[in-house]
Amino acid sequence: MKSRRRIIQALIASAIAIIIITVMPLEAHSQYTYQSSLIQKQRGSINGTGIGGVGTTFNKVVLLSFDDNLRGDFIYAKPILDKYGFKATFFIICNKTGISGTTRFLNRTNWQDIAAMQKDGMDIQSHTMNHRHLNHLSTNALNFEIGGSKQCLANHGYHATTFAYPYNEGSNNATVVNVVAKYYS
Repeated sequence: MKSRRRIIQALIASAIAIIIITVMPLEAHSQYTYQSSLIQKQRGSINGTGIGGVGTTFNKVVLLSFDDNLRGDFIYAKPILDKYGFKATFFIICNKTGISGTTRFLNRTNWQDIAAMQKDGMDIQSHTMNHRHLNHLSTNALNFEIGGSKQCLANHGYHATTFAYPYNEGSNNATVVNVVAKYYS
């Protein structure tokens, strides 16, 4: 089996640190298994049934997110998430959905994959229409990329309330932030 790698970004809220976990080939994911015990403890604390018992809360939360709807996320990472009972947020680029090709960036999840992820408890959210650099777009183009993505997801039955900035750009640009705020709570 050819090795596929995908980076999972996990944000630890109290430490404001980003942990990068590399998903190993399915037959050899010992590093992920080690990390999963940490994540399992944190997942229990979110549900209020964590290490300290019912009602106990901890000030650390792990969030798992995947963006760009790469097909490898569905084929390789989702089975591992399912195996350990983890949930994640998948940020979707609407106009890149269903694209097939020979490189990882040209091989995207399709709407059937996305429906299967949501059915299994994964969160589906917005990552624009085309994954453009938002800092360089007109207000009309921003409305299309940001608002159009929310509408595209709604047209497919997904209620997007969260938006991920492509290339992590735009959150320091008042025009971009105002357009995002117009569509997302």
